[in-house]
Amino acid sequence: MKVIIASIGSNRGRLITLAKRNGFDPVFVSALKIVWLDISKELAGCLSDAVYSWAIFASTTAASLFLGHDRLVRSLKGARVAAVGSGTASFLRRRGLKVDFVPSEYTTERLAEELPADPGSRVLILRSEDGSHRAEEMLITRGIIPCRLDLYRTSFVDRPLKSDRIQGAKIVIFGSSKEVMGLENRLSISGISEFKKSAIAASIGPLTRDTAMKMGYRVIDIPKAYTYRSLFELLGELKLEGRI
Repeated sequence: MKVIIASIGSNRGRLITLAKRNGFDPVFVSALKIVWLDISKELAGCLSDAVYSWAIFASTTAASLFLGHDRLVRSLKGARVAAVGSGTASFLRRRGLKVDFVPSEYTTERLAEELPADPGSRVLILRSEDGSHRAEEMLITRGIIPCRLDLYRTSFVDRPLKSDRIQGAKIVIFGSSKEVMGLENRLSISGISEFKKSAIAASIGPLTRDTAMKMGYRVIDIPKAYTYRSLFELLGELKLEGRI
């Protein structure tokens, strides 16, 4: 069964492998690209005389950019590490970092709610500029002092996408709301309209699901764990049962 994976280019190999492992014929479409941000001013503010109890990684991309920044790595020695999801946690562990906490639900809001930090603790949040500020607000209500450091942002890929690449696909997979819009941005109006008539959207998390619905897709129930692995496993089960 042909599926379209609309994601960030750096996810290509991992997601294609997951799709094939669960019995699908994947076509990867770059819906977004990573843009590194100049963090020199923000870094000076976050690291001036501050000792952090926790370093919070909101994504694998944030973790990767962090590890390439020597000053950040040195400054956070001794801090405990929290990762929003199992994929980010595994990435950090493979690179020799101990991960002390992963929330029960893979969102920054749930992490802010469950993080085992004491009032007065300082935490550094490493993430994308695209993310909401809800997590910081929740930490502040708990008496925890957050400093948010946006390492990157995502931007749309402007190259037009030929409609024949997605023709015949039964499912389109999105990992974020912006990826839904990113695929839309790459296709002509007629191309995306025809695609929505035949394809079902599968997404990670309720926000992405809601965005896909608002943009005219039929959607599949989201997996209990907000990870690509869980999503592909759910799709594999539905395929075996003949439900997709």
